[in-house]
Amino acid sequence: MKEKGLKLHCMDIGLRDKMGVIIINSYTGGGSAPLAVSIDEGSIQELAVNPAPATGSQTSFTTAQGDLSATAVATGGSGVYTYTWSVLRKVLDTSGSGFSVNSTGTTNAATWNTLTIDGVRPASAGVFDAVFEIQCVVNDGSSNAAVVRDFIVVGEAL
Repeated sequence: MKEKGLKLHCMDIGLRDKMGVIIINSYTGGGSAPLAVSIDEGSIQELAVNPAPATGSQTSFTTAQGDLSATAVATGGSGVYTYTWSVLRKVLDTSGSGFSVNSTGTTNAATWNTLTIDGVRPASAGVFDAVFEIQCVVNDGSSNAAVVRDFIVVGEAL
């Protein structure tokens, strides 16, 4: 069987830099990295423990503002960011104790430290706890990026 000869035609697309590398779709200035968001790990206060002496009956408590805190760090995009924090109860311990959001506080800043949670301590020595999932959505006017983190709230009877 006779093979047909193929001719390969090559052409450079873009510019050749000083080392002979072909640069395709490159640009300088005016562009930006895609919008991204992360949690500043140094800012995290993700565990709120509320101990008190056992009273013989369940007792309620509310976490203080600042007991739970996180800071979102946005990068890329336009550089002009808006923040929207939200929370939902993710896991409740098997005791069936009552944990709920008392107040979301200010939810439109990079740092969220105004969330307060209502919880319950057991009647006798022990622990009730719940896990809350927080989410921060950052918008730069043309795109969104989100990050999620868990907070743990503990009611402890001593």
